[in-house]
Amino acid sequence: MGPDTSAARPCAARPIPRFSVVISTWEGLADWQRWARGPDRAELGRRIAHLAAGPPQGLILESMAVDRAAPPAGGGTGEGCEGSKAA
Repeated sequence: MGPDTSAARPCAARPIPRFSVVISTWEGLADWQRWARGPDRAELGRRIAHLAAGPPQGLILESMAVDRAAPPAGGGTGEGCEGSKAA
């Protein structure tokens, strides 16, 4: 098998991806909404519009933080649960 020459191919010969995924993290939904409506986002949209086959699509996911110091749901102590220390 010969050396990988894919990097040497001209840009026109490289396959074009069908979609791109962008992942970003925000302090909160309001921060993202403010950015999405702002002039910086509008400028970015103008600069990359020629790369898109259609309008951008978004999916907002929120993290679910687990506070390990908090008691279990229902206020129980966890006693009697499998793996817990019984008194």
